[in-house]
Amino acid sequence: MGLVPRVPGPQPMTWRDLSKLTSRYGIFTPPKMAIWYYSLYLINSYPLYWIYTLLVHTLPGVIVDAVLLCLGKRRMAMTVYRKMDKLSDVLRFFSLRQWIVNSRNLRKLLDKMTIRDKKIFFSDLKEMEWTEYFKCYFAGARVFFLQDPLTTLPEARIRYRRSSDEVHHQMHRSDDESLSRLHYNENSPIWKKLKYNK
Repeated sequence: MGLVPRVPGPQPMTWRDLSKLTSRYGIFTPPKMAIWYYSLYLINSYPLYWIYTLLVHTLPGVIVDAVLLCLGKRRMAMTVYRKMDKLSDVLRFFSLRQWIVNSRNLRKLLDKMTIRDKKIFFSDLKEMEWTEYFKCYFAGARVFFLQDPLTTLPEARIRYRRSSDEVHHQMHRSDDESLSRLHYNENSPIWKKLKYNK
């Protein structure tokens, strides 16, 4: 996904803003069955994206599935990563472009609404509390999409913390450092030639 520059509007949001909010509230309401430490990389180069996918999805997926196969359990990691990659491919069209939405008609409609109607049919993005929105969004996604009730949240947080122990952090940090070096070198002549532009 590419970083989108700040655009004019009622409450503009960049990919960096989105990344901060999702990491904050995604970790606050982890799913009970989470098996990996949360991370989100914002990448604007297709070759670099491909390398990240290989290092962060494919390689760990193959290793986890090999371990599961040796233990006689059902392999699942590569299936999950394939679904994530497919979703990423679908979203690429939208995420690599800057979108400016004209909201003049919405503004006219809001101006005509009564105070009571505005409370019932909240539509004014100027008053949108993004932090509250993301708190509710992740809680709702956990309950309705993952079928994971909020009653399991304390257990999920303990499990998530346990799975994110020092060894895991060290492993993930070394991945992050390697990937950061790749990203840092993105402006080298090689990366400039490979830059993904659509």
